[in-house]
Amino acid sequence: MISTRWKTPLRLGVVISPLFLAACSQTASHGMSSLTDAITPGFLSSRSYNSTPKEKECLERAMFFESNRSSRDGMIAVGTVVMNRLRSGKHGST
Repeated sequence: MISTRWKTPLRLGVVISPLFLAACSQTASHGMSSLTDAITPGFLSSRSYNSTPKEKECLERAMFFESNRSSRDGMIAVGTVVMNRLRSGKHGST
């Protein structure tokens, strides 16, 4: 059983967390590049991704919260993982 002192913060978290994740409810309908494209030498300079403001906000929130509010390097690492998953196409539209 959860102690009394944790019930209020837990309830508050359950109520507020959907507000923080609301920007992530939109899915991208852009095509995914194949994994072999990611290996080519000029991939970073030749590829771009057109995103909506909601998608950018979703990525910003994911980078901030998934990196546990750590350093810039931690946030960049999370952003890199998200973009690699987007390019691979193996994770659907999540």
